[in-house]
Amino acid sequence: MFEHLLSRHEQESLYACVHEHLAPGGTFVVSTVFPKPGGMRTVAEEHWSSYRRPEGHEIRLSGASEYDPVTQTCTETAYRRWTDVTGEETVSVAPLARRLIFPQEMDALLHYNGFEVFERYGDYDFSPLAGDSRMVIHVCRSAA
Repeated sequence: MFEHLLSRHEQESLYACVHEHLAPGGTFVVSTVFPKPGGMRTVAEEHWSSYRRPEGHEIRLSGASEYDPVTQTCTETAYRRWTDVTGEETVSVAPLARRLIFPQEMDALLHYNGFEVFERYGDYDFSPLAGDSRMVIHVCRSAA
């Protein structure tokens, strides 16, 4: 997903690669999650769910998130905890960082990287982009 490209340099490298491989007149589609204010906050670790493995031990899932407003990055960390037969707890940690991209910001990134946006949608069902949209989908082509 585009959000996992955390720097402008990484994003522009992707666009350069697309230009290299896009056929003349070809279409490029990029989709991002529509950032919502509730997702732009730091949340302490909280329990999500639990399940039991076939071997019998219980896996406890929890997670936390940290938002950095300067870099517009949200790092979500998932934790899986279980206790083995000896009573020792094991913790598996899986961080996932993503950069929040706003619709007008994506328009500018695409424009300044040589793309013309000719359609924008709010979801994969081709619904119009609106304030309550779940996604932001840009359909574009090379401006050259």
